[in-house]
Amino acid sequence: MNVEITLLEGQKFQANFGNHQLISDQSVSTGGDESYPEPFDYLLPPILAPSKK
Repeated sequence: MNVEITLLEGQKFQANFGNHQLISDQSVSTGGDESYPEPFDYLLPPILAPSKK
């Protein structure tokens, strides 16, 4: 799978992979405007969520 990362305005990044797209931003305290989740916010929920079969 190819992953392409693009720097958008400010602290925003866009990740394109397959047919999917994620946009992340940083908190105000680190120079972002919190208009999207921070990168770590995308990682944490799948790890903490219980798996269902």
